[in-house]
Amino acid sequence: MAELKLLISEPGIDDEILEDRAQVIRRELLETGIGDVRLDRGGAIPAGGKGDPVAVGTLVVSLASTAAATAFVTGSLRVLRAFIERRAGRVVIIERNGERVELKGGSAQEDERLVRRLFPDLPAEGADGRHS
Repeated sequence: MAELKLLISEPGIDDEILEDRAQVIRRELLETGIGDVRLDRGGAIPAGGKGDPVAVGTLVVSLASTAAATAFVTGSLRVLRAFIERRAGRVVIIERNGERVELKGGSAQEDERLVRRLFPDLPAEGADGRHS
């Protein structure tokens, strides 16, 4: 099983609003069917975050299978990109096995390339858009 951390950051908002935003993203991610998504109740606070040791704006995603990981890279990435694109300055950092990628509103292809670096075991996507 793969586990990811998603660190949500948005400048100029307080912890309560950031936590609300994380809950919205959590619900949207659950709708993609990727697996378990929960708020992180411990660990480091994301860059620009305020608050106590609760990791404000951090989600933990548990992917139970290769299919769930593939669904994360495709469907869930669209959810995260939509969040980032709704307001300037939003950032989502994805961590897996000590590696991090930062999504800040680049192209869809660039974001997918970055996220795929976290999943070296996934089949590469072919030119026809299907996974090999």
